[in-house]
Amino acid sequence: MEWRAVDWATGVITLDAARSKNKKPRLFPFAAHPTLKALIEHRRAVTDQAQRQAGQVIPWVFFRGTGRSIKHFQDTWAQATAAAGVPDLLVHDLRRSAARNLIRSGVSQTVAMQFTGHVTREIFDRYNITDTGDLEAAAEKLHAYAAAQPAAPRKVAALR
Repeated sequence: MEWRAVDWATGVITLDAARSKNKKPRLFPFAAHPTLKALIEHRRAVTDQAQRQAGQVIPWVFFRGTGRSIKHFQDTWAQATAAAGVPDLLVHDLRRSAARNLIRSGVSQTVAMQFTGHVTREIFDRYNITDTGDLEAAAEKLHAYAAAQPAAPRKVAALR
């Protein structure tokens, strides 16, 4: 990702269409997320310092050494996931987590799809996997709903 994709005025990163799976650009608002905003601000400071040391412009938000672009990050990813205790985690797994977390936080499916870059609901649904926790939450909501209903007179009918 290059710095030209970061719009500080709006707090939005424009993800390049050429690097997108569906070849469509996406907007990624970073200013509303304090941790992400702090990361982008930190990278700006790191980049500014590296540019002064190298005496050249560094166009990348993330880079190696004194400004070399990152071509491959598999080794670094393997080290990071091992250190985090999730050695088998794939980068693509995070897209699934994002889809699940967006829906569970109350974001509409349409907006979540734009956020993750999914074009069809069918594919998005493959990422938004239902688990036991989801079923338990649904059962709790159903119980709370039923308990809140006013008691109605009951009629018993014999079945033939």
